[in-house]
Amino acid sequence: MYCCNQTRYVILALSLLGLTLIFSNSIAFNFTIICMDDVRSEYYQKTANTSDAAPHWLESSARINSLFSAIAIGCLIGTIPGPFLIHRIGVWGTMTTYGALSTFATLAFPFAVRTGFVAVFIMRVLQGIGTSLSSPLTGLVASQWSTTKSAGTFVAILSCHIQFCSIFTMPVAGALCETSLGWPSVFYLQVITA
Repeated sequence: MYCCNQTRYVILALSLLGLTLIFSNSIAFNFTIICMDDVRSEYYQKTANTSDAAPHWLESSARINSLFSAIAIGCLIGTIPGPFLIHRIGVWGTMTTYGALSTFATLAFPFAVRTGFVAVFIMRVLQGIGTSLSSPLTGLVASQWSTTKSAGTFVAILSCHIQFCSIFTMPVAGALCETSLGWPSVFYLQVITA
């Protein structure tokens, strides 16, 4: 595919967009956890008649910390088959597969929150698998699509996906949490954009 002799820049833009959206999926929870009061209220309404109801998992700092760590676990898991998949189905096939996995986990996340801690942990690990392509993809796109002179620029631009995902997700999550749509709408919007 040639685009006015600027194909490399189209590839750069698409790669940056893809990485930004995958990382946005993984950080949406970081910004919506403060809006999940309805989940705790619903839990305590259901368990109001039971005297031995345990605290909700959202009230356990150890469990919340493990949910933040689940992204790193997923990243480690996704790193193992990454090079094999890149050689087997190609860079774009691998990115599509990992992106679809991350998008599925993001779509299922609000349902997982209502189900319980284990389901949420699994969704966070799946989101983390998507993030494992960040470094390999940055290097591959720069080595295959940039000139020798512009390789550093390509790496620098592709590395900005981490900042771009926060620039997008943070204000969107804040705005949507305040609406009647609530925190689940953040995850659904992430799925629509991905």
